[in-house]
Amino acid sequence: MLKSIQVKNFRLFRDLTVKPLNRVNLIAGENNTGKTALLEALYLLYGDLNKFRKFPSGLRSSQDKDEIDSFWLWLLYQKKLENCLEVRAVDELNHTHFVRCDPSSSSKEQLAFVFGEKGLFEAPRQVNKDGGSGTDKLGINWPTLDVFSTNPTRPSDDADQFNRIAAKRGGRKRLIELLRVIEPRLQDLQYLKLGQIPLVYADLGMEDLIPTTQLGQGFSRLLRLFSEILVSKSTIVLIDEIENGIHYSAMSEVWKGIATIARQEDLQIFATTHSYECIRSAHEAFSSEPTYDLALHRFERVDDEIRVATYNQETLETSMEMNLEVR
Repeated sequence: MLKSIQVKNFRLFRDLTVKPLNRVNLIAGENNTGKTALLEALYLLYGDLNKFRKFPSGLRSSQDKDEIDSFWLWLLYQKKLENCLEVRAVDELNHTHFVRCDPSSSSKEQLAFVFGEKGLFEAPRQVNKDGGSGTDKLGINWPTLDVFSTNPTRPSDDADQFNRIAAKRGGRKRLIELLRVIEPRLQDLQYLKLGQIPLVYADLGMEDLIPTTQLGQGFSRLLRLFSEILVSKSTIVLIDEIENGIHYSAMSEVWKGIATIARQEDLQIFATTHSYECIRSAHEAFSSEPTYDLALHRFERVDDEIRVATYNQETLETSMEMNLEVR
């Protein structure tokens, strides 16, 4: 797991350090304080550079032919080439991973990145004006990363994702065990096409199986999230606007499920929110767990700089009791 992340000259961050990180990290703050930008920084470091332009799910993507000017240069603080961006993360073994710009190779025609691990190696990579890229990361053995979209999904797509899990040895059994955290009656899950489209059906011990679409927003969201995590086998998961499309009354179930899979699958999760109800639900869910694996990082703009305040269980509890702003 990561212990800290430092972001320099990236988007609206001149120099920001977020620590200490926990197993589940909830990023809060007003609009335009960099919540999504922090996820982008992590994706730039650990994700697929070829897919970065479309992270996450098309946010801030560019269809302009000149993507260097319309997209990539906007990664730089104030869009200035001399503001060389750098993202550094330190893991629990004190290994430092980084990605930074190479000023000597960056221009308005191409933006060059260098990936590396402090004291061990560096691997160059560049994005050209035509969108192509150069050398890969040369087999860097780093955490693997996945992005979970909170955009509405079709039940048939969720069924197809479930099928991918069911095709893996022990996959369906593992998924059922995880979902029992929020639905103890769950005995089995089946992929069935009884109407026009295939759906996932749940066996709750009744005479008929029930479409999972009838089990509430919390169950449906976790079915999709758990399926994607188990398929990808990633160790870091990014979720932008985690409460998107979920009624606040279902958030407690969602957080209970996230707490379970993060611990059991040894994941580290970074999620953004602008909802006080979401923060409270997360705090209550993790407070009921044997270990409080949650950290809240609240971003705010002070004198045109982005600052972060990090809350643990005690400080978050105190802030809520005093009705202090934590969103």
